[in-house]
Amino acid sequence: MTPKPPTPEEFNEITRLASQLSNAKLAEAAAKVDRIAVEAKLAMLIPGSEEGQRTITLADKTKIVVERGLIYNADIDALRKLVLVDEFPVPIESIPIEAKTTFKLDVPGYRWYKENRQDIFIELAKCVDVKPKKIAVTIKIPKK
Repeated sequence: MTPKPPTPEEFNEITRLASQLSNAKLAEAAAKVDRIAVEAKLAMLIPGSEEGQRTITLADKTKIVVERGLIYNADIDALRKLVLVDEFPVPIESIPIEAKTTFKLDVPGYRWYKENRQDIFIELAKCVDVKPKKIAVTIKIPKK
């Protein structure tokens, strides 16, 4: 069954709503750009470590939380091949790789090597790309 075409009144309403939606999307995009700029300014004024969060409480009890983190991307095949070299000092089971359906870097294990076995970490790090996550800023306004 073919749907009936809109009546002239419905067509006018569709046109009006389409225009309203288009304007709302433009305002939303502009608001997003503004929001990201304000978040960046707040993040600069509220420094913290490269991973973790810091909360500032304003005089009116509003809380601003700035959260920073890192994204780890590893060449898992390169990490797996690394341990196949006879001279590599640890077995494959000890490499910071999390095994599920797919392989991904085990970040706590990777960090352990950074803190405890620099000699091995240097080789592992050649296979891992680390970059900052988008900084998250949250404002919690107190209930009145």
